[in-house]
Amino acid sequence: MRIGIEIAAAAALSTDMIARRRGPEIGRLLYCLDMGAPAFVVTTEPLELQPIIDLVARRLADAAASAGAVSAFLGKVRNENRGRRVDRLEYEAYEPLAVKSFERIAAEAYERWPDTHVAVHHRIGRLSIGEASVAIAAASPHRADAFAACRYA
Repeated sequence: MRIGIEIAAAAALSTDMIARRRGPEIGRLLYCLDMGAPAFVVTTEPLELQPIIDLVARRLADAAASAGAVSAFLGKVRNENRGRRVDRLEYEAYEPLAVKSFERIAAEAYERWPDTHVAVHHRIGRLSIGEASVAIAAASPHRADAFAACRYA
Protein backbone atom coordinates (compact mmCIF):
# COMPACT_ATOMS: atom_id res chain seq x y z
CA MET A 1 0.00 0.00 0.00
CA ARG A 2 1.38 3.42 -0.92
CA ILE A 3 0.24 6.44 1.01
CA GLY A 4 1.14 9.83 -0.45
CA ILE A 5 1.09 12.71 1.98
CA GLU A 6 1.82 16.38 1.37
CA ILE A 7 3.46 17.68 4.47
CA ALA A 8 4.05 21.25 5.55
CA ALA A 9 6.88 20.27 7.85
CA ALA A 10 10.67 20.09 8.09
CA ALA A 11 13.52 17.54 8.55
CA ALA A 12 16.77 17.18 10.49
CA LEU A 13 20.33 17.77 9.36
CA SER A 14 23.27 17.70 11.71
CA THR A 15 25.63 20.66 11.65
CA ASP A 16 28.26 18.26 10.24
CA MET A 17 25.92 17.37 7.37
CA ILE A 18 25.29 21.07 6.70
CA ALA A 19 29.02 21.74 6.49
CA ARG A 20 29.28 19.03 3.81
CA ARG A 21 26.25 20.34 1.85
CA ARG A 22 27.42 23.76 0.69
CA GLY A 23 26.39 25.07 -2.71
CA PRO A 24 23.31 24.23 -4.82
CA GLU A 25 22.58 20.98 -3.01
CA ILE A 26 21.89 22.90 0.20
CA GLY A 27 18.48 23.73 -1.29
CA ARG A 28 16.87 21.44 1.29
CA LEU A 29 18.10 23.69 4.10
CA LEU A 30 15.23 26.07 4.60
CA TYR A 31 15.67 28.06 7.76
CA CYS A 32 18.61 28.68 10.08
CA LEU A 33 18.78 30.11 13.55
CA ASP A 34 21.80 31.40 15.41
CA MET A 35 25.09 29.51 15.26
CA GLY A 36 24.18 28.09 11.85
CA ALA A 37 22.06 25.32 13.32
CA PRO A 38 18.95 24.31 11.40
CA ALA A 39 15.56 24.91 13.01
CA PHE A 40 13.10 24.03 10.23
CA VAL A 41 14.31 21.84 7.39
CA VAL A 42 12.87 19.52 4.77
CA THR A 43 15.31 16.86 3.61
CA THR A 44 15.70 13.48 2.02
CA GLU A 45 18.54 12.73 4.48
CA PRO A 46 18.02 10.52 7.57
CA LEU A 47 16.91 12.46 10.64
CA GLU A 48 19.04 13.14 13.69
CA LEU A 49 17.34 14.16 16.93
CA GLN A 50 20.36 15.32 18.96
CA PRO A 51 21.17 18.41 16.83
CA ILE A 52 17.72 19.90 17.38
CA ILE A 53 17.77 19.03 21.07
CA ASP A 54 21.05 20.92 21.34
CA LEU A 55 19.64 23.82 19.29
CA VAL A 56 16.57 24.46 21.44
CA ALA A 57 18.52 24.05 24.69
CA ARG A 58 21.18 26.49 23.45
CA ARG A 59 18.48 29.08 22.66
CA LEU A 60 17.72 29.35 26.41
CA ALA A 61 21.24 28.88 27.77
CA ASP A 62 21.83 32.61 28.36
CA ALA A 63 18.27 33.50 29.38
CA ALA A 64 17.36 34.52 32.92
CA ALA A 65 15.61 31.17 33.31
CA SER A 66 17.59 28.67 31.25
CA ALA A 67 16.23 25.44 29.81
CA GLY A 68 15.07 23.43 32.79
CA ALA A 69 13.50 20.93 30.41
CA VAL A 70 13.93 19.68 26.88
CA SER A 71 11.25 17.48 25.39
CA ALA A 72 11.83 15.59 22.14
CA PHE A 73 9.80 13.41 19.80
CA LEU A 74 10.90 11.14 16.96
CA GLY A 75 8.08 9.92 14.72
CA LYS A 76 8.68 6.73 12.75
CA VAL A 77 6.92 5.03 9.87
CA ARG A 78 4.73 2.25 11.24
CA ASN A 79 3.58 -0.90 9.47
CA GLU A 80 -0.16 -0.27 9.67
CA ASN A 81 -2.66 2.56 9.41
CA ARG A 82 -6.32 2.18 10.38
CA GLY A 83 -6.05 -1.59 10.25
CA ARG A 84 -4.42 -1.66 6.82
CA ARG A 85 -0.89 -2.82 6.09
CA VAL A 86 1.65 -0.15 5.13
CA ASP A 87 4.80 -1.07 3.16
CA ARG A 88 6.30 2.43 3.04
CA LEU A 89 5.36 6.11 3.06
CA GLU A 90 6.19 8.73 0.48
CA TYR A 91 6.28 12.27 1.82
CA GLU A 92 6.14 15.35 -0.38
CA ALA A 93 6.32 18.99 0.65
CA TYR A 94 6.21 22.43 -0.89
CA GLU A 95 9.26 23.65 0.97
CA PRO A 96 8.50 27.41 1.24
CA LEU A 97 5.09 26.61 2.73
CA ALA A 98 6.71 24.16 5.15
CA VAL A 99 8.97 26.88 6.52
CA LYS A 100 6.14 29.37 6.90
CA SER A 101 3.98 26.78 8.63
CA PHE A 102 6.65 25.90 11.17
CA GLU A 103 7.55 29.53 11.78
CA ARG A 104 3.88 30.13 12.58
CA ILE A 105 3.66 27.05 14.82
CA ALA A 106 6.84 28.06 16.68
CA ALA A 107 5.48 31.60 17.18
CA GLU A 108 2.16 30.24 18.46
CA ALA A 109 4.00 27.91 20.85
CA TYR A 110 6.09 30.83 22.13
CA GLU A 111 2.92 32.87 22.75
CA ARG A 112 1.26 30.01 24.65
CA TRP A 113 4.37 28.99 26.59
CA PRO A 114 6.69 32.02 26.92
CA ASP A 115 10.43 31.35 26.77
CA THR A 116 9.81 28.06 24.97
CA HIS A 117 11.76 27.34 21.78
CA VAL A 118 10.77 24.71 19.21
CA ALA A 119 12.52 23.04 16.28
CA VAL A 120 10.77 20.73 13.83
CA HIS A 121 12.54 18.66 11.18
CA HIS A 122 10.79 16.53 8.58
CA ARG A 123 11.94 14.05 6.02
CA ILE A 124 10.54 13.75 2.51
CA GLY A 125 10.79 11.03 -0.09
CA ARG A 126 10.29 7.30 0.17
CA LEU A 127 10.59 6.00 3.74
CA SER A 128 10.55 2.38 4.85
CA ILE A 129 8.94 0.95 7.96
CA GLY A 130 10.85 2.04 11.06
CA GLU A 131 12.55 5.05 9.46
CA ALA A 132 12.19 8.41 11.22
CA SER A 133 9.90 10.85 9.43
CA VAL A 134 9.73 13.74 11.90
CA ALA A 135 11.90 15.04 14.74
CA ILE A 136 10.62 17.67 17.16
CA ALA A 137 12.30 19.31 20.16
CA ALA A 138 11.13 21.97 22.59
CA ALA A 139 13.07 23.62 25.40
CA SER A 140 11.59 25.62 28.24
CA PRO A 141 12.44 26.70 31.77
CA HIS A 142 9.58 24.39 32.86
CA ARG A 143 8.92 20.71 32.15
CA ALA A 144 5.17 21.03 31.54
CA ASP A 145 5.72 23.79 28.99
CA ALA A 146 8.40 21.80 27.14
CA PHE A 147 6.08 18.77 26.91
CA ALA A 148 3.14 20.91 25.80
CA ALA A 149 5.09 22.82 23.14
CA CYS A 150 6.62 19.61 21.76
CA ARG A 151 3.19 18.01 21.49
CA TYR A 152 1.73 21.17 19.96
CA ALA A 153 4.37 21.26 17.24
